[in-house]
Amino acid sequence: MDIQAATSILTADPNYRVLRRINGPKPLIDVQSWDPYWKTVAVLDCETTGLHPEGHQIIELSIGLLHLDNAGWVHSYDEPRTWLEEPEWPLSEEIAALTGLTDEMLSGQAISDEEVAMTLQSADLLVSWNAAFDARFFERRFPQLRGLCWGCAMTEVDWKARGLEPGKQSHVLMQQGYFYDAHRAGDDVAALMTGLAHPVSNGMLPIAELYRTASRQSAVVWARYSHFDAKDHLKARGYRWQPEARCWWTEVDEHQIEDEREWLRALDHRIQPDIVTVDWTNRHRN
Repeated sequence: MDIQAATSILTADPNYRVLRRINGPKPLIDVQSWDPYWKTVAVLDCETTGLHPEGHQIIELSIGLLHLDNAGWVHSYDEPRTWLEEPEWPLSEEIAALTGLTDEMLSGQAISDEEVAMTLQSADLLVSWNAAFDARFFERRFPQLRGLCWGCAMTEVDWKARGLEPGKQSHVLMQQGYFYDAHRAGDDVAALMTGLAHPVSNGMLPIAELYRTASRQSAVVWARYSHFDAKDHLKARGYRWQPEARCWWTEVDEHQIEDEREWLRALDHRIQPDIVTVDWTNRHRN
């Protein structure tokens, strides 16, 4: 039987789900002439030697571009570009197994600062699945590109409202009907480009929602000097623990600041709320 016919039969049966491999970005494409008012979103992924920017390094970087009209629909895209870079120290067995990269593959390789800057020169927004991770590594490696606008696909798209269970990028993509070879930067970028431009029957594309959410003004609320007894209440309200600052924090919209301040004081009079206004240039640096 023809593979397309077999796929159609399985797709039509509610007892089966067909997953399609992502070999390259598959966003919704409606090729038209270029409009200077379109927005450009750079989708980015880093593979690194570890989890901490202060002691680990980027070993692979990939960037692909999505071009959106003012309504948030994707009209064209640029294929991901990928660079390798030799780290200061040999790869650990864990990182080599996770990424498939080897010391031999990275030997003598270096990311071109000029090429990265040129790739991003037209970008209105940089997006990664976990911006809190990638932005810190990226800005440490490219200090001349600090202060760009960042968005987080993991936290700034309401995947649950779209009928999807939040989780890892691969899990969300699987629910959209795709699978791919994870943990290489180019594959991760192509997959994320596809997921963010996944067709919808109504409403806006995920990439349009992300752009709107990322561009908002908000505030980070730090619950300074909270007592241990308050941790369960803070966690239930959506606060997260920041181990380096040894403090619970959350993010709220600007109009919620005073309500949050009053809630903290009612919870524990010892708490001193510390309010920091943020936007998409500094939101993912906590």
